[in-house]
Amino acid sequence: VEWPDDFAGSYGHVGTNPTSSAVFTIKKNGSAVGSITISTGGVFTFATTGAETTLAAGDRLTVEAPTPQDATLADVGFNLAGARV
Repeated sequence: VEWPDDFAGSYGHVGTNPTSSAVFTIKKNGSAVGSITISTGGVFTFATTGAETTLAAGDRLTVEAPTPQDATLADVGFNLAGARV
């Protein structure tokens, strides 16, 4: 799977906005490759650390929640739009 620069085409939903911006870290095999930021207005911003991110068979993609967690943030969902290569 290949994700384009800044995870173009990705989108998210939040039921209850955070009190301050919440940043989720996206990792490939334990190394940061991008982030998802949710603003206090519920706007999602997707960012990559490089031009694109590719996962091959056996690679692992994880998403880490912000620390500390925002007590008001609730019902978060997102889709990372990618393409099979």
